[in-house]
Amino acid sequence: MKRCALYVLLVLALLSGCRSGRNLSGPAVWREGSPQALFAEMFARHDADTTAFVKSTAYLSLGKYTVRGKVQIRWRRDSAVQFSVVPLLGMEVCRITLTLDSLYIVDRFHKKYMAESLNAVSDIIPSGISFAAVQSLLLAQPFLPQREIVPQDVLLFDIAEKGENYLYAYNPPLSSDEYRFEGDRRACLVGADIRAAGNAREFSCRYSDYAQQDDAIAPQRIVCMFDGFSSERVMLAFDGMAFVWNEPQSLSTGISARYKKTDLESWIKILLR
Repeated sequence: MKRCALYVLLVLALLSGCRSGRNLSGPAVWREGSPQALFAEMFARHDADTTAFVKSTAYLSLGKYTVRGKVQIRWRRDSAVQFSVVPLLGMEVCRITLTLDSLYIVDRFHKKYMAESLNAVSDIIPSGISFAAVQSLLLAQPFLPQREIVPQDVLLFDIAEKGENYLYAYNPPLSSDEYRFEGDRRACLVGADIRAAGNAREFSCRYSDYAQQDDAIAPQRIVCMFDGFSSERVMLAFDGMAFVWNEPQSLSTGISARYKKTDLESWIKILLR
């Protein structure tokens, strides 16, 4: 673990420039409205967006151990989202790609790879987390189990005030799971909490520092917490996020024949040792 952390710290000084996002014009501001109207605005905001490129600093923590690195995110609507770690001279050292039905990992540093269906890794990922869910979380939008939702689905939620914000709660029929989303009065999603009562697992996500880039609005910080998936809490945070919208994005799942196949749990242990 110390060797990996030292490597990351040393190479951060050698980072090459990524494509620049559009200039931020300042904090995002919206007109206040009913909780139903604010819920609908969360979905209408990115209806016309088909791709995104994001550059960010990412932090992965497990207990007392933390790894930091620069990350690029490429997203194509209803197709794929790819996370690339690029700490050294802009050269990718790790790539994680999520498609509608599969998860791919290519670790160039350790020469390992993983390619599995989402069904094969369902026991170690949060209940209800699918490609549609990850896509919604990246766009700062609520989601329901295994699918995206539309503004009219607000009728499925119990709505309550939480301080100056609104809390939208949903319990799937015949299930003890809980889906709770918190939105502020500017139509910004500020929190998501997914609890699977059956196996005592919980996933939470927090959004902050919303800003406007031309006509697009997005958070600059996302923090995700995973509880009950290991003996220690897992935290994944993206900070200083800068978005470029609707430019062509090339995503690849290619794997070198020289790499050795591994599984997701083993790869995480390799990363944090």
